[in-house]
Amino acid sequence: MCEGDGCSRWEFTSNQATATWPDGAIGNLSIVEFPSSNTGLVTIHRKDDTGVGKGIEGTYTGTRKGAIVKGEVSWKWPGHPDGHGDWFAVIMADDVHMVPDAAGKPMPIPSSLVGCEDGRACGAWLLNGKVGIIPGQANLTVERFDDSLIAVRRNEVAGTLNGMEALYVGIRSGKEVRGVAVWKWSGQPPVGVVGWHADLPQPSPPLPPPPPTIAYRPELDGPAPVPPPKTMHICARTCETLTLEGNHYSGVLDDNPKIAENFKIAKWKRQVILEKIQKDDEGRARVLSYQGLIADSHDRLREGQLFEDNLVINEFRATWGNARSAPDLPPAHRSKTHPNILLPPGASEKYASYDAHVRAELMALSWQGPDSYDARRPCKDVSLITDPRVAVDISTFAYRADEVERGNCWAVRAAELHSSDGEMLVALGWFMGWHGKADAARGCKAMESIGTRNVWAMIVLRDCYYGSTDPGFPQDAAKEEQVEQWLDANGEHALSQLGYDDLDVKRQVERQRVLDNPPMRTGYSTKFCQHIAADPNSCKTTGFYSVEDKDKSIDLIELQRRLREIDEKYQAIE
Repeated sequence: MCEGDGCSRWEFTSNQATATWPDGAIGNLSIVEFPSSNTGLVTIHRKDDTGVGKGIEGTYTGTRKGAIVKGEVSWKWPGHPDGHGDWFAVIMADDVHMVPDAAGKPMPIPSSLVGCEDGRACGAWLLNGKVGIIPGQANLTVERFDDSLIAVRRNEVAGTLNGMEALYVGIRSGKEVRGVAVWKWSGQPPVGVVGWHADLPQPSPPLPPPPPTIAYRPELDGPAPVPPPKTMHICARTCETLTLEGNHYSGVLDDNPKIAENFKIAKWKRQVILEKIQKDDEGRARVLSYQGLIADSHDRLREGQLFEDNLVINEFRATWGNARSAPDLPPAHRSKTHPNILLPPGASEKYASYDAHVRAELMALSWQGPDSYDARRPCKDVSLITDPRVAVDISTFAYRADEVERGNCWAVRAAELHSSDGEMLVALGWFMGWHGKADAARGCKAMESIGTRNVWAMIVLRDCYYGSTDPGFPQDAAKEEQVEQWLDANGEHALSQLGYDDLDVKRQVERQRVLDNPPMRTGYSTKFCQHIAADPNSCKTTGFYSVEDKDKSIDLIELQRRLREIDEKYQAIE
């Protein structure tokens, strides 16, 4: 049950219960009215005979619909003004998602949510249909997702809370879902309850049909155009050099040649599947599946996706032959004309003079950054590239290098391959004068035609509606407000990348992270307490500290050392 001062668990026996509120109040509850069916009126009386709320008497009234109860509460407390407010409750039976009377219209399940427990940290929930993960922490199962209620089951798979379970049930209201989560150890009764909420992504117009992908192309089992190369270079989170040995590759990490790994060749046809087995922190085996297509240039894999438990957890790049032997790109370094700007590999000084929005777009649209061979591909090679992401990578690299003609041809190629990023780069060229004379009105119209298919197009379009001075595309305050609302729901990540190549901005961000989470003298681990356990001191006994502990004692000497270390790191960048 949740109301204005937080959430609590009510567990009734013979229509009676004793509950503890987040502020420490202890109340006796009596069910006056509760429907035996899945719908009807609910009345519950509260009386506090002890505790910080001694003397409170209140009445909760509401309406039950399936697993949900919503209504109003009013109370009296001697010596205090009378009060009233709203409340809601979720009947936390394991089959809550099965209640037919509460079922609403099924809604599309988003690819991700940011789930936040009240008063605690937020975490990214990555979803693939009805299954998902919290990376490195938990598995998720979506048990219900409709226009009235959402139910998600969480199972911890790592760390000291391995084996703990939670059921999150929430009520949809516009752009938000808000509800309660009950935590328990596997096979044990519940040990805690907490409120939670998440912002729901807003629907956008249907996207155009995507180009063929690994998921449904029938020719994937066609014969491979080339045999497995003797050596291959593969990059995901880290990069490795692979050497063919029979039916597998032996891999050595580029940054630590002492670590060797084996990659089994599970499939080598038009589609390639390499499998690697790793051990996690708990000693359990993880099977990572690298899946991609042999490119038309026969020197790389394209559309590379890294899978674990049938979920995409990353993308990767694999190259061999000429693509692998190309000379390295120059390293990133400070701009001479704009010393705060970090020039990415191969970028010209002109890149540093671009507006922060343009720099962010030329960096963010790049998938992984092209390898040194692709980065130098001339326009005559456009027909060899059928992966739009690679075409976008080459185009953004060329624009950063001030090779406008090459950037244009690869942006057009990406657009031909149905990439909204490619379309966005072509449209950006009208603002920048990359197609000849700058034409802001034409650029704004092109961004308008892309619309919600591309978040960066929407960012530019907002500025068009707000500040256009070209009579060919007049300002429009109403449309600017609509775009602003869309960006509020969908553009946070993109907008956070503005100015991120400014070294002074990055230094200040790192300093602020330390100031927000300073080193403490409590003796406890400086990790945020995110979970609930039966022991009220569990945050301490499991190696976490509670929010309240943060104000006890800041280690000022260690704080200054960390801030100085950040400053010195950025001063050392040449």
